[in-house]
Amino acid sequence: MRSQRGRGAADQGQRQGPGPLRLRRQQRLLRLLQELLHRGGLRRAGGSMMPAVRTRPFLVQVDSPEPDKKGLSSAWSASGGETGIHFRLTRSRRRGRGHGAKLAAAALALSLAACLKAGPPASAATPPLARAPDGRSLAVTFDDEFDSFRRFHDGKGVWRTTYRDGQAADEFDIRTLKNNKEVELYVDPDFQHLGLDPFRIRDGMLEITADRPPEKARGALRGYQYVSGVITTQPSFSQTYGYFEMRAKLPAGKGVWPAFWLVRQDLSWPPEVDIMESIGDPSEYYATLHSNDAKDGGTKVPIDRDGFHVFAVSWDAQQLVWFVDGREVKRLPTPPDMHKPMYIIANLALGGDWAGYPDAGTPFPATLRIDYIRAYRFAQ
Repeated sequence: MRSQRGRGAADQGQRQGPGPLRLRRQQRLLRLLQELLHRGGLRRAGGSMMPAVRTRPFLVQVDSPEPDKKGLSSAWSASGGETGIHFRLTRSRRRGRGHGAKLAAAALALSLAACLKAGPPASAATPPLARAPDGRSLAVTFDDEFDSFRRFHDGKGVWRTTYRDGQAADEFDIRTLKNNKEVELYVDPDFQHLGLDPFRIRDGMLEITADRPPEKARGALRGYQYVSGVITTQPSFSQTYGYFEMRAKLPAGKGVWPAFWLVRQDLSWPPEVDIMESIGDPSEYYATLHSNDAKDGGTKVPIDRDGFHVFAVSWDAQQLVWFVDGREVKRLPTPPDMHKPMYIIANLALGGDWAGYPDAGTPFPATLRIDYIRAYRFAQ
């Protein structure tokens, strides 16, 4: 993404937001099993791993009480620890008919639920990191797991839902990025008193949804064909150096442009760190640095199109290192213009010369699902 110029505030570099609140563990389990379903683990024998979901150590093993229609019985196992959650399905011949694999999976789900319910839990939601992928100790400075949405309003809250400092002679100027030729307006329930709300908390996640506006609102949108959402910590949190991460599931469709990025607290531009940008294809994303003192054309990173991923960057005085699911994907020296506080932005844009424009084949509504956003400082 590209940011606009303006005036800003000072470095805060301390924990803000609602903190790591507990979700209902049944919801976490459901999300875990949904990811496994997306990856095909319930449809074939073999193994499946979720490296982005770290837990306390546990082991569960379940045999199906009866074979499936092909006469195959199933055995499920799940183990968890610092390397993630590992699933394995094995099948063997046994007489009889039934739904063995489904029964085994259901039994495993119940057993996992019991494990997750016990304390301390083996949680399907990743706890804050103790160490960065390079081994350095981390201390949490910002953590929002989206048990609620704390929109910045009347001087309180965490997330601003406009760009810049929320001030402009024309409100439309802080609700889209015209330089990108985007075709959406970033709205919230206060915008023009239209009651449009692209934000929803569901199952302990924030959903940012882009869609065509209702007919009754279109006359107030100055010709903009779509509405969507942006969240920024500009009024509540900024930091110089550290480790920043977001766990999210990306939407698909031509012209759909989700992003997770950092910009300067004083709102000068560049620099900008694009931790993740995806343009319509959730099987890949781009990691990019914008700087007056360094050239970077961006790096395309392939990922599994289904399920959630953890997008992260490590930033210190010497270098920037990008990660996905704990795996390094890019490394650059820190340029001279990147030694001042930066704040966090996540948004779902539409259109632009780079992303292309939505067409009849673009599925709407398009939704960016965010499990959590966190920042850390490097501990002494």
